[in-house]
Amino acid sequence: MKSAHVGLLPTYTDTYGFSVLEFQAMGCPVISTNVRALPEINNNEMGWVIEIPRNRFGEAIYNPDTENKYKIGLAIKKELVNVISEIMENRDLISCKADKAIKHIRELNSPEEYSRKIGEIYSQALG
Repeated sequence: MKSAHVGLLPTYTDTYGFSVLEFQAMGCPVISTNVRALPEINNNEMGWVIEIPRNRFGEAIYNPDTENKYKIGLAIKKELVNVISEIMENRDLISCKADKAIKHIRELNSPEEYSRKIGEIYSQALG
């Protein structure tokens, strides 16, 4: 991750994607999909998001026994090619998005901020 320029998690089944946060913390923007919790940790400002059909729970809509799963895979591959082409045409996107990814990690995923939020919840519970 430390030597990568762009991270990849083009999944249709991962639940949270800790690797996305790990890439972002290393200053690596990530190409991910829009399934499950991934939109909470990655967006087109600090990375790239491949949109795939999903249900109201954020899960990819497919039936493992049908051709739909195969079609989702093809759609992801096609969009990966598009995003990589965009990156190759404008390499400055990497550093711009990398800066935003690191800022995101510092603001929303720092241990200090997490500790502060937990402290607030604890204080409210004690009344």
